[in-house]
Amino acid sequence: MYGRMISRQNNHKKTVAIAPIKSGEYGKMGGIKMNQGKIMCNVTDMCTKVDNKLKEMCAIVTDKTIANAEVGNILKEQTTNCTNAREMVTKVGNVMSNAQVHQCFTEQIPRSKTTETTNPRQQAEPVILQPRFVNRTIESVYGMNPYINIMNVESLPAEFQYNDEEFQTTQDGKLFYKGKELMNCVVRIIQIISAKTHVEYRCEVYISGRMFEETVSSSIFTSINWLQKKVPGFATKGEKNAVSQAIYKYLNNIVAQCDHNYILEKEKKPGWISVNDKLVYLTPCGTIPVSEKQIVSEYGQCFRNIESGQEGNIHFLLKMAELTPGNWTAPVICLYTVMSFSYSLLKMADILPKFVLFVNGPRGSYKTSMSLILTQLERTESPKYNLKARAAGLETGYKEYKDAVMLVDDLAPTEELRERNIMQSNLELVVRAFGDGTGVKRNYDFQNENFEGEQYEAEGGAVITGEYTTGCESSLARCLFVPLKRNEVNVELLTELQEKKTALSTFLVGYINYLSQQYREIILFLKTRGKELRSQCNGLFSNPRYGEYYAQLMVVAELVFKKYAIETNQLSFEQAEQLLIKFNTYIQDAIYYNNRVLIEKSPIVTLCQAIITKITENRFPVVPRNAQIDDARHYILEDAERWYIRQGDILTMKNEYEAENGIKRIEVTATRLAKDLCDKEIAMPCDEGKTHRYAKKIGKHRYVVIDKMKLNQVANL
Repeated sequence: MYGRMISRQNNHKKTVAIAPIKSGEYGKMGGIKMNQGKIMCNVTDMCTKVDNKLKEMCAIVTDKTIANAEVGNILKEQTTNCTNAREMVTKVGNVMSNAQVHQCFTEQIPRSKTTETTNPRQQAEPVILQPRFVNRTIESVYGMNPYINIMNVESLPAEFQYNDEEFQTTQDGKLFYKGKELMNCVVRIIQIISAKTHVEYRCEVYISGRMFEETVSSSIFTSINWLQKKVPGFATKGEKNAVSQAIYKYLNNIVAQCDHNYILEKEKKPGWISVNDKLVYLTPCGTIPVSEKQIVSEYGQCFRNIESGQEGNIHFLLKMAELTPGNWTAPVICLYTVMSFSYSLLKMADILPKFVLFVNGPRGSYKTSMSLILTQLERTESPKYNLKARAAGLETGYKEYKDAVMLVDDLAPTEELRERNIMQSNLELVVRAFGDGTGVKRNYDFQNENFEGEQYEAEGGAVITGEYTTGCESSLARCLFVPLKRNEVNVELLTELQEKKTALSTFLVGYINYLSQQYREIILFLKTRGKELRSQCNGLFSNPRYGEYYAQLMVVAELVFKKYAIETNQLSFEQAEQLLIKFNTYIQDAIYYNNRVLIEKSPIVTLCQAIITKITENRFPVVPRNAQIDDARHYILEDAERWYIRQGDILTMKNEYEAENGIKRIEVTATRLAKDLCDKEIAMPCDEGKTHRYAKKIGKHRYVVIDKMKLNQVANL
């Protein structure tokens, strides 16, 4: 609750009004703010006036917005005798459900008007209290958690009941200490969560006919503070210090009496782990399949909204692949997602995926909406991470998506140089991390000397969305670009999948169960078949990485259709074969598209094309390697397998070719061109003694020794 008092002089009659102020506008005469539910005001008597206004607002809300007259009457009765705002809000919370509170305080409330003057005999300007709760929930105003899952309970369950010499509970959930009321809620521990560095208690809290769960660190559990902050409507009776000591004693008794046999272990990372010689998939909600050991992950996504009886149905995967009918975009994203959730198994099979999927398309192409559906289990309106974030924030996200897909939004054009540089830097960071399967280790100055830092490794997949493609050749090769044009997405199907939110998680639960049950056989299959597919791609693409990408995606497609779907009796052999043919075409189209993208953006390809063009045009005469030549003439020497071209002539060829074809010239030295050709194994270096050379000394000049076949291969790609 924020407001400022406005003092006005009207014929020497002073009036006071309360009006909203912007956040942070404090320190002015008469300024009012809310601090942990208490009204702070440098004019003491204004507290009473504000409390009166709050009660008046509450009455208006009751009459105006609550359909249930019984609830409304109870609310009126409960708030009539309140002496301060905190008490009133507590009463409101005790009577009304979260839904009712949200309804009341987010609707437009009419202004209430009264008159307040320093001279009661004369009427002055009215005091106006603007509705502070418009478009805001009561939770946001008073620091209550708006995401608490509340269950309505008729009376205090037996598990909460407490009766000994000091503490007793009543049927309505009040706690008494030595015969005097202490507080209006009771607590019990239902689970102990043991992490590597700390212990947490998962609790149930009962208050005013409502029960909800809360997870609290053991370090603060015995303090009253977490009850004040996390329990809506929490109230105590008695002197402050005595109350705190009594609650401390009560909570310590709960810890001493809880069942320590039910201990839940917590790991930081989700994904595939070994438990009792079994491979299971770890989530914040437990393992898939359920293991004997009680264990959860600190990070990751839960498999919610599963359609009962449909677990693992391949129909859901095929339906998602239909989001771009007649286009390979959605099918490739689907395969990439399945591959990412199989990451650790592929790693064990020595066919580790090391590339990022880049979904590029214009604004309005639904690239982000589609990517959310095809990659994320817990659906949100927008990705959790974007390229404008701090680098450290992106890096910490790696651990959340082990054996899953990290979705990063949004490479978009901007005129701000700083923002553009940040996005480019973060793009390179993510691409390198997932493209190389590495990460970073961060240390913190405030930790003790034994603290070794935290490792953030990229152990899954990453999908980046953007409106354009960019990056150097090495980064481009670590990406698989997936183009998306306007009107290519089936919007009707997109809407259906957004509303249900079940397709991906329902399919993956069954698929993960299958992998867990047969992981040894599956790892052997991935290793054997992956090696075969990899060997089939040797020399087919301008960058050997593309052969790896094809083999990884194709082996996952075969795992899904040829093994999983057939062995679970979802597809016949003929149906699986037909789907494999279709998805093989999708993968090949994607790889060849990316091969062209790399070529178009690769300076080395342009250079090779320039050399071939100038030789064909006879711009430089070609003579046999052993021919007698005039050193003053610019000849190209050749034998059966090689061309010998002067370094300076290669630079001339490049510059002429770029000028003739309207290609923007990149300033570079002749030596650098020779080095680039050697690095790509198109040319052969020559060592002279201890000196490493990129050109061979023939006569008075140095010649770059070029492999004819490799030059033609690159130039014709």
